[in-house]
Parts: sequence; structure tokens; C-alpha cells
Amino acid sequence: MGGRTGGGAWQRDPVLWSLAALCAVIVLVYGAGLGSDGFRDALFWPPQPLLDLTFAICCHRVSTHPNATGAERGFWRAMRTAGLVFIVGDLYSASAALAGRPAGWSPSVDLHTVVIAAGILRAAWAMLAHPVRWRGSERLRMWLDLNAAVAGAAIFVWYFWLGATDPASAEFALAAVTGVLTLVVSFGSGKLALGGEAPFGIPSGICGGLTTLVLAMAASVPASVIQTWNADLVHLAWLAPGVTLALTPRLHELELRRRSGPERPELEERRRPRARQGWLPYLALAASQGLLIVSAAREGDVDRQVAGVLAGVTAIVALIMFRQVLAIRDNEALVVQLDASLKELAGFQDRLWHEARHDQLTQLANRTLLHERIQTALETTSPGAPEEQRVALLLLDLDRFKAVNDTLGHHVGDRLLVHVADQLRSHVRASDTVARLGGDEFVILLPGATERVAQALAHRLQTAFLGGVDVDGRRLDVGASIGIAAGLLQDAETLMRQADADMYRVKEIAHANS
Repeated sequence: MGGRTGGGAWQRDPVLWSLAALCAVIVLVYGAGLGSDGFRDALFWPPQPLLDLTFAICCHRVSTHPNATGAERGFWRAMRTAGLVFIVGDLYSASAALAGRPAGWSPSVDLHTVVIAAGILRAAWAMLAHPVRWRGSERLRMWLDLNAAVAGAAIFVWYFWLGATDPASAEFALAAVTGVLTLVVSFGSGKLALGGEAPFGIPSGICGGLTTLVLAMAASVPASVIQTWNADLVHLAWLAPGVTLALTPRLHELELRRRSGPERPELEERRRPRARQGWLPYLALAASQGLLIVSAAREGDVDRQVAGVLAGVTAIVALIMFRQVLAIRDNEALVVQLDASLKELAGFQDRLWHEARHDQLTQLANRTLLHERIQTALETTSPGAPEEQRVALLLLDLDRFKAVNDTLGHHVGDRLLVHVADQLRSHVRASDTVARLGGDEFVILLPGATERVAQALAHRLQTAFLGGVDVDGRRLDVGASIGIAAGLLQDAETLMRQADADMYRVKEIAHANS
């Protein structure tokens, strides 16, 4: 699970291929009209509870996947609950069909629709409650764009379906409630896609978005309108989205397997705000304007004056939209340039920070970074934790380094210093700090270490220097004098002076014995 599996996992997944094959069979049976009418009617309801169960199981697998983030797990748990609710409604209609009662829009339509609406409501709540990344004006623009798009979709739902139904009828109220819920789901889907914290990837998002769109359109159609349609088309409009709905969490599970953990830094670019969401209101405006023209043409009694006004308004809207499209494209290019400039500036700042706190030759910490590490350790230790407040210091000075510089040149001396820095790094813990104070003098900061630990490290280092050091195939006769001091972090400066004094004491002893 931890590594990337590539596209092969999709190609070999049995669930993915089974659902794709089922979708193809449904399209073939109802699209080509295979079998008798009774066979196709009987085939309609029984698969739906199984598809709902598949959806719920796949949602559960995503919600418990170790690579999923906390927000993703919460979202897919809510989708799992919605899937379980869908099972109840579809089981009722399937049992009615198997019992020989009318299984479809009557008599089970009321209970089935109410239960399905409850599942949709649970899914809608999860979508609306899911966090978004944007704040301030970006958040406001996203809400306005989404509302404009949903308003455009509502115009089509009203014109083609609800507007042609008697408002006083029960089916109008039922279809209106279902239509509102599905429009809310559509709004929630758009919010997830544009909110910067989508609980799905691109393939699963496209699959789920298209499914939501089809179901939103189908659920808001009144029964009187449905009865005028081809029965196979109605069956296809419900069954095919049921398959793709189950397909959505499975696609996301396969995407999760490609992650290295719950965090996805490689997807930051995809989650960044994009100016393309600003196209939504203009698409909604263009579609509704086109519908207005079509509806006026269908009426046939529009006089020349009204037709002229309508044509002029359409031209003005088109020109304004074209102007805004150009502005959006310019904004996109500006955002890209700004991002590149900010990245370059951030990289420059990082380089400056590194150069100011590291030795240019050895890339070890310098005095500045060493003091910052000491200060950070002081600020993060607890007053009542003596283990955390303890620190040990090793001060190391190379013996006979000046002779190397004088006889072999400074370039060999520099190579020697780099070699020594690498040696020191290899002998310390990740929490320790190795710094070069200048010349041939180095210091090692050991947070939480006792004097005994420091002495053991000093012994290992002195052993590493026995017999000289190999640099570029040349054996250099150098050694190391190491001073040790241990105490509390608060006395770090005092410890530095003690370690320095101890180092010179070691040098004097070595000189006296030579």
C-alpha cells in the first residue's frame, strides 16, 4: 500500500472490470431493447440493491484506508451511510417487483422516493460540511460561482419538467423536493471539486460528478412526464448511474493505493485555486440565454419589437461574456507568472537563510545556527524535566592542521576539513548539531546527553583519527584534541568555555607526552 503501483492496478482490478462489464450489459440490454418488455421490466429493480451494497462496501474500504486523510475518511463514512439508506429504498421496490406488484413509480414510489431522498440528504450534508481551503474573497467568489451554476441548472429543471406539471398535484411537490435535494447535491459536488480539499481524485471526481448530474436530472422529473418517455430510456437513466455511483469510491480506493501516506504534497498543484472556476457563471448564463431564445422561438407569437429587443440583449450578453472570458484568461496567465515569481523568491530566501547559518566550505552549522539550536532547545524544554535540560558539548581541534596547510597547500587543507566534517556527521544522532566555529575548530552539541555519553563519543572520534586521515589517496598525519563539558542548557555559554579549557588541557597533555 505504501508504494506507487502505477496504472497497472486499474487494469487488473476485478471490481473495476466487473462494474464496467455490468454497465456495458445494461447499456446493451436497454439501449438495444434486447429481450421482451417484461424481461427488461423485471430486470430493472433487482440489481439496484446489489449496486447500493457495492457502493456502501467500497465507501467503507475508502473510509478505513490507511492512506486516506481524516477529512476523506469522514466524508466517505457519510457516503457509506447514504449507501445503506439507498439499499432500504431499493430493496422495497425490488421486493414489490418480485411479488408481482407494480415496481417502479407506483405504488411503491412514495416510500421509495422518501427513503432515497433521505440518503441524498445525508450525502448532501456531508458535501456541504466538508471543509474548503479558500478563505475571504476567494471563498465568497467560489460560493457565488457555484450558486450561479446551480441556478442555471434549476432553470432547465423547471422549464422542461416542473414547469409543465400542475403545481397543485402531489407529484409536483414530490418531484420539487427531490429536485431541490439533487440540486443541493450538485452544488455540494461543485464545492468539493473547487474547494481545494476534495476527498477524491480526478478520475473518481469526474465519475461521481457525471453520476450526480444524471441522477439530479432524473430524480426531479415528475411521474407524468416520465410516463411519456420510452421505458427503456427511463430504466437506463437510473441503472447506468447506479453502476457508476458504485464505481466512484472504487476508483478513489485505487488512487489511495498509489499514495505514500495520508499527505499528498504532489497534488498541491491540483488543489490550488484556479481561475477556471470563474467560467461556471458564464456557462450558466450562456445556457439559460440559449434556452430563452429557444422557448421564444417555440411560442411563435413574439412580435418584431420583442424579437429585436431579445436579439439586442443576447448580443450584449455575448459581448460582455467574451470580454470577461478574455479577462479570465489574462488573470490565469498573471496567476501563473505570480506563482513562478513567488517560488523563485521563496527559493532565494531559502538559499539566503542557509548561507547565513552554515559554513560555506563544510556545510556544517555555523555559530549563528548553533546558538539558535541552543535557544530553541531552551524554549521547548519543560522546567520540571531535568533530562530535557541536560546537554553535553564536545569541542574538537585538529592537531598539526597548520603543517598540512603550509606544506601541501590550502586546497588540501580544505579537503581535510570537509573530510573531518563528514566524519563528525557520521558519528552523531539526528538530534545533535555539528558546527564549525572557524579554522580547524568544531563543536558538537548533544541535547539530553550526560558526560559519560559525551566521553564515549569523544573516544570513538579519537579512534577514527588514529594513524592519520586519508584525503584524496594521501595519508595526512593529523589528530584531534577533544574537550568535553556537560551540564544544563541554561549554562551553554559556560559549558563552551569549560569545553575549550578542557580541550587545551588535552593538547598540553598530548604535547608533554610527545
